[in-house]
Order: sequence, then structure tokens, then C-alpha cells
Amino acid sequence: MTLRVFAIVLLAVPAWAQTGAANGSIRGLVHDPNQAAVANAEVAARNVDTGFERRAVTNSEGEFEVPLLPLGRYRVTLAVPGFAAYQQNGIVVTPRALQQPRYRFAARLYTLGYAFNTNDSTGDTGSPVTDSTNLKRDYGLSSSDQRHRFVLQGVWQPHAPLTGFAGQAANGWLVAPNVTWTSGFPINAVAGSDLNGDSINNDRPLFRGRNDTPGYGFQEVNLRVSRTFELRERLSLEIIAEAENLFNSLNVACTTGGCTGAVVNNANAADFRRITVATDSRQIQLGARRRF
Repeated sequence: MTLRVFAIVLLAVPAWAQTGAANGSIRGLVHDPNQAAVANAEVAARNVDTGFERRAVTNSEGEFEVPLLPLGRYRVTLAVPGFAAYQQNGIVVTPRALQQPRYRFAARLYTLGYAFNTNDSTGDTGSPVTDSTNLKRDYGLSSSDQRHRFVLQGVWQPHAPLTGFAGQAANGWLVAPNVTWTSGFPINAVAGSDLNGDSINNDRPLFRGRNDTPGYGFQEVNLRVSRTFELRERLSLEIIAEAENLFNSLNVACTTGGCTGAVVNNANAADFRRITVATDSRQIQLGARRRF
């Protein structure tokens, strides 16, 4: 039996009041942990003082706008089927002209997980156990056991008090970091020989438990920087720069199947735990998108 904890982060941005005397609007974006837009998310803006509420739905780009909101303090909630509800308080709609936030709200998620089983199922037969007469010998950490997982996402829009060319150059950028840190999946150490004579070379060293060796963790920082230039009415150009594994961290290619296939797992080898397969190194890509 395997126990796993799954979770996901929704990332949104608060918006600003329109320049009207009686009403304003709240705009935003909804992204998943991979920075992909989430369409058809239901957004509700509720005035915390009067109870007035208005709803909207995100479009294919993950964008939404809740218009015609009376001035005041609002609580914004997001609802997407299959995801946990997300809520942010303290969004104020005021009659002041275009309040451009420097920081749009970031979402933090920490997951604590435990996974135990007797063997890792593979197809209909499952992976072979080391001793078919005593299944308890193989009971231990699942290959998918990952104790800690931390994700931090955010959106930052710089706003420097500058005018003229300097202001145009410094402002208008959208910076979206994505930081992931996890502990490692386990390694199943083997003896490198058939100790029990069953013709299956999967025996562990004497007195060693299954998946009893900690594997390598995962640390990665991704970054997306973009800016939209208004060329003329109803025509704009967005330039995009994206970096995956920005700091070029060395990450072992461990999966929910464990780290065994990505490292030397022969406990008697001189290079036990040596990394043999790693994930991608730093990748940078540039792009542009025209909207009309």
C-alpha cells in the first residue's frame, strides 16, 4: 500500500482600480506550477464590508477581469475543478488612477510526504521480491517516497519613479521566478551478486533494508521575463525570455521510481551512489508574440 501526498499551487495577480469615481475592476492571471495558463477558473470578488459579490471566468490565456465593482475592500477566491481553492484578502478598489502593484501575490507550498510498500508494482506482476517466503523482508520505503517538497512562485512588476526614456526602460517588465526544492527519492542498494541462489540478481547486502539509502535532492530555479510594447491601437508585441535551471544546478534524474536507475546502486562498488544520469543543464530561450 502506497501513501502519497499531492498538491498544486495556483498563482494569481491582484489588479488595480480603474479611474472612475464610483466603480473599479480587478484583473489578474491564473497560472499552474509550470507557468501554464489555467482556463475556465472561476473567480469571485466579494466586498468584505457590504457582501457585494461579482464573478468572472478566466480565458484561454488565464486572464480575468471582474468589472464594475463598487469602491472598497475585497476578498478574491479562485476555484478550479481538481485544485484546492485559493483566496487572497486585502485587495482594495479605490478611485485613484491606475495603482500599479510592485509585487503581485506569490504562492508558497510545502508538502510533507511518506510512502511505504512491500514492492513497487510494475505491470501486472510487480517487481520481484528478494524472499518470496517472507514478504515482510521487503517492506520499507517506496521508491516514490519523497519526504519534503517546497515550491515558491511569484510575479513582480518593477515600478521605478522615473520619467522619460529612463522610466520607459525601467518599467513595464514582468518578472516571474519559479523555485523548486525537494529532498531525494531513495536508492535501493544491492549486493551485486545472487546471495540466495534464486537466479535473480536483486539481493541486498546482509542486514540492509529496501530503499534504505537516501538519494539526491532536486534544486532548480526557473525564470521568465517579459514585456509588452503597444505598437498601435489593438496591436502589441510581447518579448519573452525564459531560463530553465537558471543557476545550472546538477540534478540527478530521479523519478517516482526512485534514484536507483540514475546512480550506481551496487553497495560493494567503490563508486557507490555515483551519478550516472542527470537532468537538463541550463537552457535559455527567447521568443516574441504579436497580439492584435
